[in-house]
Amino acid sequence: MARVGVDLEERVAAMLDDLQQQGQIDAFNRHEHHSDEDHAGRDFTVWKIVGGERVERTFGVTISIRRWNYSKCLHRDVKQFCFPIGTNDTTIHRRILELFE
Repeated sequence: MARVGVDLEERVAAMLDDLQQQGQIDAFNRHEHHSDEDHAGRDFTVWKIVGGERVERTFGVTISIRRWNYSKCLHRDVKQFCFPIGTNDTTIHRRILELFE
């Protein structure tokens, strides 16, 4: 299952790249595994201009509902997403962009 989780992160990174190319976000960073950010529940940081100001949002992703519930408690200050196997791209895009609403 760990490999499936890594695959999800790669998929989200590819989606963020697409969103950046489309101009829907300005930039993003995928944090390295076992980095300080990763240990703090931050898999990605995304930047977008909102109302003329550059806004930063950080979030973690998982495929596991159990891990998602654990991470929400452990990292209360970081948005955590659960995208189970089969979650479509439209849902992932929407949830990421909702961070800036």
